[in-house]
Amino acid sequence: MAPTPYDPEESGVLRPRALRALDHHVDRPHLAMDRTPSSISSGRSTPVPEDAPPSVHSISIVRKQVRAQAKQRIFHNIDYQPRLSHFDPKSDHHWTWTAQVFLTLHTLTFLMKMHSYAFYNGHLSETERRLSALDEPEVKPLPVAVHYPRSPIVANGASMANTETDSTDTEIDPKQQVNKLRADLATELTSPLGQVTYPQNLTYSNYLEFMLFPTLCYELEYPRTTNTRWIEVLIKAAAVFGCIFLLTLTSEEFIVPVLSDSALRLRVISSHFERGLILAETISMLLFPFMVTFLLVFLVIFEYILGAFAEITRFADRRFYSDWWNSCDWLEFSRKWNLPVHHFLRRHVYFSSLTRFSVPGAMAITFLVSSIAHELVMVCITKKWRGYGFFAMMMQLPIVAVQRSKFVKGRKTFNVSYVSSSSGNLLF
Repeated sequence: MAPTPYDPEESGVLRPRALRALDHHVDRPHLAMDRTPSSISSGRSTPVPEDAPPSVHSISIVRKQVRAQAKQRIFHNIDYQPRLSHFDPKSDHHWTWTAQVFLTLHTLTFLMKMHSYAFYNGHLSETERRLSALDEPEVKPLPVAVHYPRSPIVANGASMANTETDSTDTEIDPKQQVNKLRADLATELTSPLGQVTYPQNLTYSNYLEFMLFPTLCYELEYPRTTNTRWIEVLIKAAAVFGCIFLLTLTSEEFIVPVLSDSALRLRVISSHFERGLILAETISMLLFPFMVTFLLVFLVIFEYILGAFAEITRFADRRFYSDWWNSCDWLEFSRKWNLPVHHFLRRHVYFSSLTRFSVPGAMAITFLVSSIAHELVMVCITKKWRGYGFFAMMMQLPIVAVQRSKFVKGRKTFNVSYVSSSSGNLLF
């Protein structure tokens, strides 16, 4: 078959719709008279007279450029440009600090939950293996079950107790020792409420429930309420939004203006004495707004958000904090103001460190882990690694040493170090 002659209408099948419409107007002007206003635009406008004002020519040129940019290909193209991600510090598009803190806190929370889940179930797996080994005939004597963690001090104490027992009473029946050890191991594998025994807890539903529970330490079983009070959930949700509104108002009216004003004054003043006065004035003006912010954040997290999740999941233990406002030293404050994190650090950091370090060393490691977590949150807020939060948290160790000395311990009148250090902690 001979090739057909070139036809603009036929060749326009593989051309963009806007160009095919343009061919209709150029080659077949009689079709343009029949088109209605709702039909596809040809991309051409009425010619501008030569004697028109310059502003009219400018508008016409801009309209032609906009229409040219609006034309698309038949297949959708992706507009690739040299752009940076939201997490890149050189990028012009960043997440807000609230979103970054939200993501960071949730990431740390889930990491601690997964660590507690894996670590505790690993301990129970080892306990079950020891219990199963007792059923074998002619089993060798196993060490006495001790409470976790099995530190060298506890192990040495247990071995010395066993030696003294063997030396004083040599008529103890080995079967009684095995039965005693079997009872201790079975107790370890059973929940305190007595309804769940390892490995009955290793289910997907149990894991998902633990991820939603307002706690960081995994247990075989938790106390539960009978039903969910949805009115209470709605009240706590409304309180969350109300506190967020007050937080925004406090930061925009009483924190940001003070920081902006002090930054401008520090740029034009070179005297170190005057710069110190400006810093002292700024700190004094920020103490009360930071105190309000601290209390609002505390209410949002520990009273409303955790309380709402406890109500939804029917988690009965609602004691997420204690009377930290009555604390007389830093150790008491750190134990009371954040009970979920305190339980996690005490169980999985402090007690685990006791297996290899002394009590002061384990305490230092616990404060180190907590300081790194606080500094990470400060980096998300300021987008800079300054080390202020880490330094302020680690400075609690010498403060605790002073507070536990014989000159301050037990004396509430002379215990001014807690008040001064807690005021400084609000700035970080």
